Amino acid sequence: MNDLLFMIGDLVVLLNLLALLTHVFKGDGESNLWSLVTLCVFNGVMHGWGYYLKSKFGVFDDAIMRHLWYLSFALFYVLAMLFLLQMHKLKNVSATGFARLLGASFIIIGFVTLLDYVDHVLFGWDTPIVQKIYTYMIPYVNVCVAFSAVFVTIKDLLRKRSLKC
Repeated sequence: MNDLLFMIGDLVVLLNLLALLTHVFKGDGESNLWSLVTLCVFNGVMHGWGYYLKSKFGVFDDAIMRHLWYLSFALFYVLAMLFLLQMHKLKNVSATGFARLLGASFIIIGFVTLLDYVDHVLFGWDTPIVQKIYTYMIPYVNVCVAFSAVFVTIKDLLRKRSLKC
């Protein structure tokens, strides 16, 4: 199952990067641009960090690795949300629907990560429903955001193209 989730993550990172590159060269809308930059940078770093941490399980103490796994990802989501907010504030642009969706996804995934951390690591309960939510919610949200990134990029391209006519 972990390999499948990492494979889905690879696809998500690729889709996000393609959306960003397309938007940079052909897109329109500064809020969407900064949202895509935030998404690509943080999603790429988190995905690489996940591969790194995965390789260290069994090498270092598993208990420490679980703390590091959950807490580092929760921190990444907080930093991503702060970066997204700060870029919109610095550039003085209003958040688009995509920016709001992205911010909400960071909050949702961060919350689910902390919920599983409390359930699995701190208390050792391993509640089945929490495990299922953590296992399926994070890739689901990431895939939805990736498809939204592609959609908003195509929409911006079409809008920019129609303005030229």
